[in-house]
Amino acid sequence: MEALNATFKSASNVNEVIPNVQGTNIPRHYFLPNLSSDMLRRPDFDVNTIPGISDKYVQAFVKNLHRVVMNAGVDIGTDESKTDSLVNHMLTRFAEFDGEPFGLRVKEYYRLVVSDKRVSAKPEFVIDKKEVAMIVVEDKHLKNVIAPDFGEAQMLAEILACGYENVRLSITDQTILAVRVISSYVTFYKAEIPVAYWRELRRGLPQKQSITILRWPGRNDPNAGLDLAEPIGRRSVLTALIKIRDSLLQGEGEVS
Repeated sequence: MEALNATFKSASNVNEVIPNVQGTNIPRHYFLPNLSSDMLRRPDFDVNTIPGISDKYVQAFVKNLHRVVMNAGVDIGTDESKTDSLVNHMLTRFAEFDGEPFGLRVKEYYRLVVSDKRVSAKPEFVIDKKEVAMIVVEDKHLKNVIAPDFGEAQMLAEILACGYENVRLSITDQTILAVRVISSYVTFYKAEIPVAYWRELRRGLPQKQSITILRWPGRNDPNAGLDLAEPIGRRSVLTALIKIRDSLLQGEGEVS
């Protein structure tokens, strides 16, 4: 990160990262205020016995969430598709990022060129609206993440590689949102990358220009993220996704 003259910084409030828009047509039946991590950890958990969950898609969401919670402490190398299924459900069935005017790309390669050197990146999910607008990076297990940056160096490479895709033909200021998912914990990021940074980056590692990526919640710790397994965290994450969607639809925060 130092070589790319980039730093991560805690946002002072949620509106510095998540668009401050109303958020319309939020599927509130996904909030499930009575569903907790203790319930999801039960080996005999059965979604059909939970009061108030009758929608088949919400039931599927809860089943995916249960599998992620149960998978959190297992050894690295076990089935890692559980987090993919959960995130895919949130991006498609819940937030509808897979329909026009959006596009959803899954595990596609992006390339960043710095001088004559190339770096490849492959985010788990990319949302685009004509251009890349948001990426999702996953670490399926809490055991995968290593201090001190907990995967933020990887995220920086993926943000820049996706941003580079946007500026290959014409260099413009870029705003790219990112989501880090570690087990059931979610952190949001916002990167604003000016034209001057892209121009210097094309010539080589930036010396004069720098960028700051804002993080919410602020502390860089896997357990400090918003927890989908708890009512407050789940409501916050799902509401944020709808606000991001609506902001892009309104043209606010749109990558251009």
